[in-house]
Amino acid sequence: EMIRHNHTKGTGRKGPAFQEWHRLVPPGEDYLKKCRTPYGLVMQNRYQILHHIQFFLSEYKRKIPVYIPVYFLPALVVHRWNLFTKPRLGKSILYKCVKGTMQSALFLTTFCTFAWTFTCGSAYFLVPFVGKEGLGMKWLAGSFFPIGSSIICEKKSRRKEIAVYCSARALESFALCALTWGWIPKKLQFKRFDVVLFSVGVGLIMHCYTDSEGDYRHTLRGKYLNVLDFVFGNTGHTKSKIRHVPSTSDLARGFFAKKRKEQLTDKD
Repeated sequence: EMIRHNHTKGTGRKGPAFQEWHRLVPPGEDYLKKCRTPYGLVMQNRYQILHHIQFFLSEYKRKIPVYIPVYFLPALVVHRWNLFTKPRLGKSILYKCVKGTMQSALFLTTFCTFAWTFTCGSAYFLVPFVGKEGLGMKWLAGSFFPIGSSIICEKKSRRKEIAVYCSARALESFALCALTWGWIPKKLQFKRFDVVLFSVGVGLIMHCYTDSEGDYRHTLRGKYLNVLDFVFGNTGHTKSKIRHVPSTSDLARGFFAKKRKEQLTDKD
């Protein structure tokens, strides 16, 4: 919508360039229609620096609850035994969960803030040199490029994960563009090729997880290995007989056995 506004001539208050983006105004915030450009809709009638600072602070509060289940739920599921039986290790796990939540929330907040900072900031600095009509797709692509530097705020262990995820989305976007542009013949177009890729990916993961009596398990990181062991079984990998050991029942049995021992000691 910004590019369309930049390339539209006749930007009078009653012209189409002024009215087209009004549909983007949220309900109940009609006062934003007083802005002459869609940039004003983003800034909400505030100065750029002030807006970006307030946006960062408000978004950081919103992003923290997003990552709480991402870190705490797997810790409670996978490390539940250590949380109850080893207090010192349990505190270390909880500390890492809190630190990871705050750091990942900082990354996502920085990413969202940079998206508007570089887009609106570059428009502000480039308009005097190239004019409003010069802000097209090349300007937008150039503005988006520095946003990826926000990955520095993320944990090192999660940077590769995000890179793999973004690479998959980029490949998917390129494939959709190739279909739209007609680069791929109809004979090679499959309706659910994503299912084939997913099946191949899961097959490779399971090959590294259990084939050759577990010789390739070292290729998986510890936290992923813990999750797979939780799903499929935590013993029997070297014998190709994976099964579960009921750690939850062991935990309950140990707890009640300890209570019983304390009661017997009190009686004595």
